[in-house]
Amino acid sequence: MPFSTFLFCINLFTFFFRPQHFIRMQIMRQSVITSTCKTRRRVFCLFRLGLVNMQKHAQFPQRFTKRCTPRDFYYIIEKSHLRNRPSKNLRVQYKWQIYGCPLRLDFKEKFHPLIELHNSEGFVEEVKANFIVWEIHGRDDYSFNTTMKKTGCLHEAQTWKSMTELNKDLPLEKVWGPENYRHCFSYAIGKPGDLNQPYEIINKSNYNHLVWPMYHTGMYVFQVKILDPNYSFCNFTAIFAIEVYGVIPSPSGYLVASFLFFLMLLFFSILVLSYFHYMRIYKQYIYEPQYKIRRRQKNS
Repeated sequence: MPFSTFLFCINLFTFFFRPQHFIRMQIMRQSVITSTCKTRRRVFCLFRLGLVNMQKHAQFPQRFTKRCTPRDFYYIIEKSHLRNRPSKNLRVQYKWQIYGCPLRLDFKEKFHPLIELHNSEGFVEEVKANFIVWEIHGRDDYSFNTTMKKTGCLHEAQTWKSMTELNKDLPLEKVWGPENYRHCFSYAIGKPGDLNQPYEIINKSNYNHLVWPMYHTGMYVFQVKILDPNYSFCNFTAIFAIEVYGVIPSPSGYLVASFLFFLMLLFFSILVLSYFHYMRIYKQYIYEPQYKIRRRQKNS
């Protein structure tokens, strides 16, 4: 790779199936092209990577600001959705100038990112090398649709869990990279391990997709890193954001219990009121007339 500045662009492809149709959405934030069988949305290149100091700078054309409201905001990540399981929920600031507009996906849509490399003159190539993604704020409530066994691994592949256990003293972005990458397609000494685990490495041809939780929505800010050491001596990275929607939140147990208690209280209150109401009717139209008749008979 020459010592020049490159634009590292992410083409965010979402694949999902419907009866009799295969829909492919390419996100490049520039223009919108629609046809009867597929939807293609162009997205502008977001990140300029200097190969010397590798500093990231966001670029946003004027037309891009119309895609969403250009503003920073805060959101909460529940502690149960974080990798280190902290004692408190995490409050996060969404930095629009860095992350740009998030791609909105339904929770049932699988997501497969594809990467392109651009220089100052434009498109260079599609990146076919292996790469990894991770949520920069520590979320781990997402997974991958492909297992190590389906990918063809002969022994257990590297994962974020295994790499963080091996490099506990390093920050998350440094525990796994080209310098310590080992593929899983050759035989190793010992048992192969659990090959039914999710395969967490992505490339253009393996169609490994990110899949989302079925019980809650959320905002995800991912970072991408080229994993193949033979691709370049440069540490190529980029950031993109995804907002998952569509899940109807389930009510809390306390709310359900309170609602049921209210319904039971209302039901028994109606029963008690009905009892006293019909007792008054019984007394007025049945008991009192008979009592008056008996008194008249005694007096006569």
